[in-house]
This record gives sequence, C-alpha cells and structure tokens, in this order.
Amino acid sequence: RDRDHRESTDRYHRQDDDQYRSGRDRDHRESTHALNDRSTKRDDERYDRRYAQDADYKQRNFEDDVRYESESQRIDTRRRARDNLEACDERHEKRIRYDEQQIAPEWQQAKWTRLINSRDSSPTTVFSLFTAEGHRFDTQSLFSTVAFVGKNGGKSNKFLSYDNRVKKLAKTCIDRVNEFDAAQLATVSWAFSNIRFEESDLFEAIASNAMRKLDAFQARDISATAWAFYSCNIQAIPFLHAMADRALCILDSFSNADLRKTATAYTKLEIKVPALYTALIDTFQKKLNEFKLFDVPNIVTAVAFMGDDANSLLIACSDYARTNLNSFNHEDISLLALAFKDTNIEKSNLFSAISQNAMPKLKQFSAHSLANMACAFENEVNQQSEFLMAIADAAIIKINDFQAKFLAKLAFAFAISKLEVPNLFEAIGNAATDTLMYFDVEAFAKISIAFAKAGIKASNLFNAIANAIQNKLKECSPQALADIAWAFATLRIEAHEVFCKIADIVQQKLKDFKPKDLINTSWSFACVGLLESDFFITLLTAAATQIAQQDDAFSDYDMAQIYMIFLYFKLKFPEKTFPLSHLHDSLQSAYQKIRKAHSSSFAHHKNNVSSALTRIGWAHVSDYLTPSEGIMIDMAQTDSKQAIEFQVPSQYIKDHSSMVESGSTFFKNRLLKGLGWTIVTLTCWEWENLENEDAQDDYLKQQILVSFSSS
Repeated sequence: RDRDHRESTDRYHRQDDDQYRSGRDRDHRESTHALNDRSTKRDDERYDRRYAQDADYKQRNFEDDVRYESESQRIDTRRRARDNLEACDERHEKRIRYDEQQIAPEWQQAKWTRLINSRDSSPTTVFSLFTAEGHRFDTQSLFSTVAFVGKNGGKSNKFLSYDNRVKKLAKTCIDRVNEFDAAQLATVSWAFSNIRFEESDLFEAIASNAMRKLDAFQARDISATAWAFYSCNIQAIPFLHAMADRALCILDSFSNADLRKTATAYTKLEIKVPALYTALIDTFQKKLNEFKLFDVPNIVTAVAFMGDDANSLLIACSDYARTNLNSFNHEDISLLALAFKDTNIEKSNLFSAISQNAMPKLKQFSAHSLANMACAFENEVNQQSEFLMAIADAAIIKINDFQAKFLAKLAFAFAISKLEVPNLFEAIGNAATDTLMYFDVEAFAKISIAFAKAGIKASNLFNAIANAIQNKLKECSPQALADIAWAFATLRIEAHEVFCKIADIVQQKLKDFKPKDLINTSWSFACVGLLESDFFITLLTAAATQIAQQDDAFSDYDMAQIYMIFLYFKLKFPEKTFPLSHLHDSLQSAYQKIRKAHSSSFAHHKNNVSSALTRIGWAHVSDYLTPSEGIMIDMAQTDSKQAIEFQVPSQYIKDHSSMVESGSTFFKNRLLKGLGWTIVTLTCWEWENLENEDAQDDYLKQQILVSFSSS
C-alpha cells in the first residue's frame, strides 16, 4: 500500500512539473515575441528619428557656408558630407523597398538558398518555390534561382525556354537588374542563353546596366557575357564595343577558354573590332603550344572570319595540327576538318593528311563525326572523291545511328558534292521517314533542300514531311520557309495545304524576310501555279523595297529567277503592274546569261542534234530568243511556233527508277505553252545511245515529226 501511494504521488508530481514547464516555456516564448516586437518597433522608430536627424544635420552641414582654413579642407568636408548623405539615403531607400516588397529575413533567405542549391532540387521544386515566394527573394536568392536554371538548361531541358515561369523569372530580373553586380550580370546572361531564352528585352536590360559596371568585369565575365549574346544572336553593338575595350585592358588575364569563347562570339556576331582581333591573334600565336589539341578546331573557327590578318595564325594551326594528327580522336579530327573548310589558306596538304589518317578508321567513327567529315569535304570532291565515297559507305552501315540534324547534314553535304550516291540517299530517305518525329524545323528545311539539290524525288519521304511539318511551320525562320517551298516546288511535290500555310505565315513574318528568301518563295509559288495576284504583289513589293536599300542583293541566278516570275506574272495577271518592272532589262540580261552558260556546257550534243534536224529537213533557228519575252529556245521554227528543247541531267529529277522534269524545267515549258509554243523534249542520255547518223535521223523522225503532226 505504501509503495502504491508513493508511485501515484510521484506520477502526479511529474505531471504537474511537465505542465508547469510547458506553461513556463509558452509564457517565455510569448513574452520573447512581444519583447522582440516592441524592440523591432522601437528600433524602427529610432532608425527613422536617427535618419531624420542625420539627414537634417548633413544637409545643414552641406549647405552652411562655413569659413575654413583652406579651400581644399572645405571641398573635402563637403564631399564627405555629401557621401554620407547619399549613403544614408541609400540605406533608407533599401529599408523602404524591403518593407514594400516584404523581403523575407536573412535566415529565411539562407534557407531558400540552401534549398535551391541542394543536389536534390529539380526545376519543379525551384520554380514552385519561386512562384510562391519569389516576390520575397533578396538579390542572392534571385541570383541562385537564375543560376540553377542555367545549370539545368541545355539539351536535356529545352522546354524551359517556353515555360511561363521562366518568362516570369526574366521579368523579375529585368525589374531588379540594377541589384546585380558585374559577375552576377554575366552569370544571368549565361544562364538564360543556356536555355535559349532569346527575349531581347532581358539582354538589352543587362547590356544597359552592364555598361555602367564594365570596370568591374573580369576576364571570365567578359567571355561568358559575349558568349551569351552570341548564343542568342543579340547584337548590342554599343555594349559589345565597350566590352571589347575593357577586354583589351585585361587581355593578359584571359584563360585559354576565355580567349576562345570571346573570339568566337565576336566573329560570329560580325562585330568589327580590329584592335581586339589583332590582340587576340597575337595572343593565340604566342600561346598556341599551350592549347590542347581539341582547342585547335575552336581557335580556327574563331579566327577564320577575322580577315587576312589571321592567315599566319591559321597556317600555324594547320602545321601544328598536321604534326599531331595521330593524337586526335575521331570526333576532334572531323571538327578540325570542318573548321578549316571555309578558311582562305591553302589547305590541300592538310586535307590530304586528314583523309589518309581517317580512311582506315572510318568504320570506327560515330554517326555525327561522319556527318561533320562529309560536310568538311563537300567542296573537295575533285581531289577527295574516293574518301567521300568511303564516308558514304560507312554512313550507310550506321544510318540508323544518326540523329535528325546530322542526318540532314549528311544529305546536304553529299547534295553539294554532286557525287552519285543513290544508295546513300535511299538509306537517308528511309531512315528520315521513320524518325521524322525527332526533326525540328531547321532539320526539315535542310533535308528538303538537300534532296532538291541532289535531284531525288523521294515521294514517301516528302509525303511524310508534308504531313509532319504542317503544325511546325509557325516555328520556321524565314529562310527555312523559303527553303521548304523551293524544295517542294523543285521536286514537284503536290502539297497544296503546305503551300497555303506557308503563304499565311509569310504574310505574318514578311518584315523578317531577306530579299533572296522573298524571291525564292515567290518563284516557288509561281512554279507550282498557286500564287494569287495580291499575295504575289505583296511579296515582290517587299523585295523591291529591300533591293532599293541593297545594291548587291541578288546574284545573276537570283535575277534569272525573278525574270521567270515576271513572265509568269505577265502571263497570268496581264492587267496588273509587276512591282520590279523597272529592273526588266537587268533581269532579262541575267536570265539570258545564265541560259547561255547552261547551253554551252552541252554545246557539242546540241550541234549534233541541230545537224541531224537539218538532214531530215526540219528548218530551224538554234538558241532562239522569243521577241517580246526573251525566252531562249534550243531549236525553234518561228513561223509554226514549234520548239525542241534538248534536256540534260541537271534539268531532270530522279523519281524511283524514272527521270522526270524538274520544277524549273516544267515551269519554263509551261510558260512557253502558255505563249502558244508546241514543245518536244529530247534527252541527252537517249541521244548518246544512238550509234550513228542513220539511228539519229530515225529517232528524230519518230520523236519529233510524229509529235508535231499529232499536235
């Protein structure tokens, strides 16, 4: 009984002690909070009174005309008083801003910063925090959020550039850009460029603010900022010129990577800063042996557009690379060849060494290395045709390993080289048809233009492209739209819906089109016969406006295209005025120049045909120009308006196992038929198979006389 009583008594006392302690702790916390609130309020009142007293005192001290022993003391005292007054104002404004924006206390900011920088953080968690509490972030928390976005951007998170939360973050950075220091401005520009966020307002705000802080920019800040502006194609000319002046002052402190990135950014943006270019070239030459081998292609790419002053450096890079060629891996050797592709120096020795080094190893090359190598050698077909054929064979084996953009790049390279590789194009067409869902708009445009230049009508591929691209046309650049339209027209792809959507988008983006893109688009619509007069006039009027501002906007080929558009326009809309009619003589002259150059390439065959026609009694005029239109006809009877066109392979496209007229050839023949001419076409490959004159005469009697008689 006594034991039970003691236990119950002890238990009661323990409960009473626990309740007392919890109540005491609660009372302590409440009193502490109340004390802190009173202390905070008292501090605020004291701060406001002190600010008022300081401001009043400093103002009086600044304004009083007090006699001093010397003028220098008076000026120094006034300067100190003014600085104190400005510092006081700045502290007061900062306090007011914190109160208005409800900036969270420091311990909360530190907690948020740790959360943002945590390894477990994801874009979802960081953006959720920013959406909920971003208005309470201080400068460091905002900067940490931006840096996180940059680190988690790039290829793995392309969607970030379209995320509305990123746009909100950019808007916040614009509003508070004055709070960032030089290093933070560089990081902010890098972060948004890494996710391809190309809003010009943000970069203009960064440039405007950075202009006032350039003296604080260090080498890494300059290279990162220049690279960011290049990545987003932002040409802030005054800012970049000012930053170039700052780079010249501290160029000795630049690392190898900083030198390379700065040089690449300025040359790709076409910013003309000769003093910086000269200094960079000299620095590269002095440090060339310090660079790693994989840096050499990047250096060549950076300085290739710096003019003739860079030739000595490019030659040194070529010799350095040739000496160490065996040390390059597969990817670097393809990038090396690609870097030297557009340089003006003599590079045949280097390319020969590269081809000899790479030929035995081509089967070990990755898919994108093969595409880069083909692109590098596309203009070296005369000297390196065997190497290009080896690349084609290796690419066919690995055709399913190619990503979309490298597949398009491979096709374009071999189209430019004009090598006969039908098996490769067939493999590319099949692989592209199966992987179109991974193509972006630029890859669509590039693979379309590649097949058009190669003259291969891959019907299955282009029908699939026509279905897949309709929802992506709004994302196309003006050049991509023009290229797609030109390719479809050249290959005579029937895609009415694609052309209608292109027409709608062109009108929306008309101000962004360059003259050449406008002409290519106009020619494409004229070629397929889908152009209405109002839309046609709109395109050509815009082209005429830009031509007036650019004297050398077009080549002879472009002028010849415009002349074909003119003929179509006058034939279909005779009551309308052609917007470029003031250039008629120049256009006609360019067209005839192009036609004569084309005709002379197969003059021997045409002369044989002309002689055979004379033998069978078909009187004609060779290279006849129609009087009013100026269209050149190979062989014509003017009275009866009967014409013979001798066609060469470049005027045809391959459609499976047959050859059909290309879009441009079909366009010309349609114009002649519209003008009342009867056309008969002869192909050079059929003519070459005729063994003697008797066979030629029989062929002409059968093909020509019968055709004209029936017509």
